[in-house]
Amino acid sequence: MDVTEIIQNRTQQKLAANVLKNSQDGVLIFDSLGNLTLMNPAFTEMFGYELNDLIALSMTQLFDGKHFTTSTNLFAKSIERFGQWHGEVLEKDKNGVELPLYIKASKIKDDEQNGQNSYIFIFSNLSDAKERDRLYYLAHHDMLTGLPNRSKFYKSANQTIEKNKLTTGQFGLCYLDLDGFKLVNDTYGHDAGDEVLRVVAKRLENAVRKGDLACRLAGDEFVLFIEPVQDKTQLAELSSRVIESIQKPITYKGLTLSVGVSIGVTIAYYNEEKDIDYVLKESDQAMYEAKIFGKGQYIFYEV
Repeated sequence: MDVTEIIQNRTQQKLAANVLKNSQDGVLIFDSLGNLTLMNPAFTEMFGYELNDLIALSMTQLFDGKHFTTSTNLFAKSIERFGQWHGEVLEKDKNGVELPLYIKASKIKDDEQNGQNSYIFIFSNLSDAKERDRLYYLAHHDMLTGLPNRSKFYKSANQTIEKNKLTTGQFGLCYLDLDGFKLVNDTYGHDAGDEVLRVVAKRLENAVRKGDLACRLAGDEFVLFIEPVQDKTQLAELSSRVIESIQKPITYKGLTLSVGVSIGVTIAYYNEEKDIDYVLKESDQAMYEAKIFGKGQYIFYEV
C-alpha cells in the first residue's frame, strides 16, 4: 500500500486542527443537518460557553434571536444564494456582556458527508482597534489582487457623487473585461489565471491617478472610477493606455501568457439623477459592444 497520501492527509488534518485550536477567532461548524460538530477554544473564551452548553442546539435554534441576537434571517438568504454572509453585529456573551463582532458565515461542501453542505461561522472580536482595521481591510479588498472590491467601489463612488452633487463637474467609469482569460485558465490552470489577475491589477493601479479607484468586481471584471474628468478625450487616452498595458506579455513559471481587454466607458455629471448602479450598467453595456465589435478596444456608452 502506498501510504504517502495517507500520511499527507493526516498531516493536513493535524495542521488544520492546530489552526483551529490556536486561532484567535471563534469558530463554530455545523453539519448538513444543522447540528453543531465543532467549537474551538477561542469561541469558549470569547462567549463563555462550553461545547456541552450548545451541542444540543441546532444551528436554527442557536441563531433564533434568543441565544444569539443575530438571527438566521440576517444571513440565511445570503448563504443560500452566494454561499456566504459577513457583517458587523453586537452580540452578548454568556453573562450578558456585549461584544462588537465581525461574523463570517460560509457554506462549504464536505466530502466526508458525501458532498453535502456544512456551515462554518467565524467570530472576530472588534474590541481591539487593530483588529477592526484588519477586518475592515478584509471586508473591502479583494484577497487575490489586493484591489478594492465591489463593496469598496460602491461605497467610495456613492460618497463621491453625493459630496459633489451640487457641482457641475464630471466623473468617468471604465468597465473592463479581460479577453482570452478563460483560455489561460483552461490551458494552464487556475494558478496561472490567478497570476494574470494579480499582474493585471498591478497594471491598472499604475495606470490611474492617486485619487482614482481601480477595483476588481468579480472574476476577470474590473472597474476604474475616475474623478474628476475634464472631457471624453481624457478617458479615451486612459483606455488606450490600459489596453496597451494589459496586452503586454506576462511571464509565469517559464510560460509566456497573454490576455487582452475590452472596455466600456461612461462619462456623467455629478448633478445628474443617476446612481452608481445606473452608470455601471451603461459602461457594462458599452463593454459588451466592444466585445461584439472585435474585442481589444474601448467604446463609449451612447444614449
